[in-house]
Amino acid sequence: MRFVLDTNIIIPLEDSSKILEAPLSHFIKSATLSGHTLMYHPATIRDIQRDSNLIRKEISLSRLNKYIQLEGHSCNKSDIDHLFGYSNTENDACDNEILHALYCNCADFLISEDIGIHRKAKRSGISDRVLYIQQARNLFGIDAKSDTIIFPGISNKFLSEIDSNNHFFDSLRSSYSGFNSWFEKCQRSGRKAWIISAESDIGAIIIYKDEESPIVTDDSKGLKGKSLKLCTFKVGELCQGRKFGELLLKKAFNYAFEGNYDWVYLTIRENSQLHLIDLLGNFGFEIFGKCLQLNGEYDLVLAKPMKPVTAEFYDTLDFTIKYYPWFTIKQSTKAYIVPIKPRYHLQLFPEIQVQSSLFENSITAGNAINQAYLSNSKIKSINSGDVLLFYRSGDVKGITSIGIVEKCERTKDSKIVVQLTRKRTIYSENDINKICEKDTLVLLFKVICHFESAISSKSLSNIGVIGAIQTIRKIDRIHLEHILKEYRVKNHFHSN
Repeated sequence: MRFVLDTNIIIPLEDSSKILEAPLSHFIKSATLSGHTLMYHPATIRDIQRDSNLIRKEISLSRLNKYIQLEGHSCNKSDIDHLFGYSNTENDACDNEILHALYCNCADFLISEDIGIHRKAKRSGISDRVLYIQQARNLFGIDAKSDTIIFPGISNKFLSEIDSNNHFFDSLRSSYSGFNSWFEKCQRSGRKAWIISAESDIGAIIIYKDEESPIVTDDSKGLKGKSLKLCTFKVGELCQGRKFGELLLKKAFNYAFEGNYDWVYLTIRENSQLHLIDLLGNFGFEIFGKCLQLNGEYDLVLAKPMKPVTAEFYDTLDFTIKYYPWFTIKQSTKAYIVPIKPRYHLQLFPEIQVQSSLFENSITAGNAINQAYLSNSKIKSINSGDVLLFYRSGDVKGITSIGIVEKCERTKDSKIVVQLTRKRTIYSENDINKICEKDTLVLLFKVICHFESAISSKSLSNIGVIGAIQTIRKIDRIHLEHILKEYRVKNHFHSN
C-alpha cells in the first residue's frame, strides 16, 4: 500500500529535539517492515517552506528525500475547489491538493492529524482513507489472520475499588495536577466507572455521574433534563486498536437509553485529542460550548441528545448518527435479511456470545459500533439508511441483530475493499482476496441492537417470510414493521 504523510506527520518525524510518540513510531516501523511505501505530496514542500523556524525548515526539507515524492497527480484548481471548497490561504490550498491526489487514487491512504483535512475528506466521501496516527498504527496493531477473538467484558465498579496510583492514570496526572485529589473526592462520593480489564490491569475506563440540568459552559448554557456526564474517558496505550473506546461508548449510550436520560456529555481539552473529537462526531456529539479550567485553558463541551422529538427533518442515516441507538424508518427505507456464517457472526457481534475472555493479537472489530460486511450476493438495491437484519446461519438459523447501512459499494478490486473497510473490518487480507475473486458487495453499517432471542426460520415463515435464507434478500415493509413490533424493538422511533 502507498501512504501519503501530511506535513504535520513529517515534521515531528524529522524533529530530533522531541521524543517521537509511540503510535507514530510503531506505524512507521510496521509499514516499513511490511514493504509499504511512505510518500509525501509536492505541496508539502511549499508547506514546509512557510515554516518561520529557519533551522527546522532546512532540516525538514533536507530529510524529505528519505521518502518518495508522489508523482502522477495533475491539479485542476476548479475541480479541487468544487470538491473541497475555495482555499482562502496557502495552507488550505496545500491541504486541498493533497486530498485531491487521494481522491484521484494516487495513493491508498493519507495520514494526517489535521482535523480540517478529516472534515473535508468526510464531505467529499473519502474519509475511510484519511487516518489519524492512532488509526494508522492500528492497521498493523492487530493480527487479522488470527482466529482468536476478543470478548471483553465490562465491569461496573466503585472508584473506591480502584487504586488511583495505578500507572494507567499517569497521563491524566501529568495533564491535570489535581487529579489525585479529584479522584479521592470521587471515591468518597460513591462514584462508579465502567472498566474493561486487560492483562490483569485496567485496559479502558469511563468514570461517569448523573446530573440534573447542569450548567456546562462559561456563558451559562445548560443541558435541560437528566444528563449523563462522562467525566473520564481513557483507553490504555497497549489496548488502543481493539475498539475498546467504541465498546465503552456503546455501553454509555445503552445505559443512557435504558435510563431515560436526555443528554450524554463530556469535556475535552481544546486543540487536543482530535481523533476522539472526530470519533464522537460520528455518534451525534456536537460542540455545545466552552468552559474555562483552573489552569487557564479551555475545555470543549461535547453533548449528544438522547431523546428525539421528530424524525421529519432527517434521513434515516442522519437520524441514527444524531440519536444513536435510536433509529427510524421512512417510506423509502428498505429492509434486507443478511445471512452470516457463525465464524463471522462471532466476530461481528461478540457481545451477544456466551463466551467472555481476552486474548492477545486477536480480531477486535466486533467491539465496534461501526462495522463492515462483505458478500458475493448479486443484489444491487441496497442504499444508505436501509435496515439490515442479520441472520446467523448454520447453528442458530435465526435473526439476531439489526444494523443501519452507512455505505454500500460493489467491486472486484481487493485494494478498494481494503481502503473502504480498514477502519472497521473483521476480515483478514486473505479473506478479502478470496472474496474478491468474485464481484463483492461491501456493506458499511452501524450496529443498532440485538434481539433478546433469535427470530427463527419458523417464526419468519409464520409472518410470511418464506423460504431458505441462503443469500441477502429483501423483505416487505409490512414484514419489517411486524418484526419491530412483535419483538419489541424499543429503540425504533416511530416517525410522525
